[in-house]
Amino acid sequence: MAIVVHDWAEFIAAVGTSGAEVEFPKNLVKTSDTTVDPNKIYVDVNGVPKPFVQTEDLSNLYENTFVLDANDYAPEGITTPISITCASINGFGGTIKNLASSAADIFYCYITSAITGIAFLNVSCTGRNFLYAGTSGWKEISKCIFSGRMDGGNDCYFFLGNYIRLKSCAVNVQLYHSGEFVYTGASVQLLTCKINTEDHRLVSTSNNQFRVENCYWTGNYNHYLIVSGTDNYDYSVFDLECAYIHANNDTLASYTFVNSDKCDDIRGIAVTTVQLKDPAYMQSKGLPVEMPAGTR
Repeated sequence: MAIVVHDWAEFIAAVGTSGAEVEFPKNLVKTSDTTVDPNKIYVDVNGVPKPFVQTEDLSNLYENTFVLDANDYAPEGITTPISITCASINGFGGTIKNLASSAADIFYCYITSAITGIAFLNVSCTGRNFLYAGTSGWKEISKCIFSGRMDGGNDCYFFLGNYIRLKSCAVNVQLYHSGEFVYTGASVQLLTCKINTEDHRLVSTSNNQFRVENCYWTGNYNHYLIVSGTDNYDYSVFDLECAYIHANNDTLASYTFVNSDKCDDIRGIAVTTVQLKDPAYMQSKGLPVEMPAGTR
């Protein structure tokens, strides 16, 4: 039986219970939005999240009004990591907001676990990591939203560790000083995600390499970006201000689209801003109709 949590004390206890299935309450109301709010997860009548919602979808969708506000739990910031040892957390579109720390990583997860349908909003980490993952088992994170700021006094990462898989998630992260998005070289997978980075760090020629498949990445990135994948390649689009974006092999390059108006050094298919907005042209280059998901 699932453990339904209603406040921070119940949440901390439940996610730290080995093997538990943790759920947020389904406080569902029909959405009154007429335009898509990027900080909301919209769900169906059963609380199942619909990623990459379009305006025409809203009339049939709901919101979960349940919120855990870290200002009620740790207004001065997290001082002890929240340990995730449960089997799963299903937010049904609910929200956790205002998690901050300069003293400890916010979440630890060392086991196989699944996190679904939570909007993590206004995260702030200074010299600490948002999620530190151990080497045992995949951390499957799906249909979630992440927004916040990484500000490194020393290196800190939104996602650090091994076996983290983000699928159908939206990420909007600001990078300052030595704050990082994902640890380069770790087994972190970004699959069917919409990513926006606002990079305020000094421009660097150091290489960052990520596995990125079927994603749409916007904003700017001030380090060299190397795109990696597997034998099962999926198309990705980089509408991104960046000096250098290279797929790491010739096959992957034929699945990697880069906006040539925003990047000069490209190993992939160079397309202009105008071409990116032309579905017929992108289809002619091999991009499937459904990709980029939710970006048109």
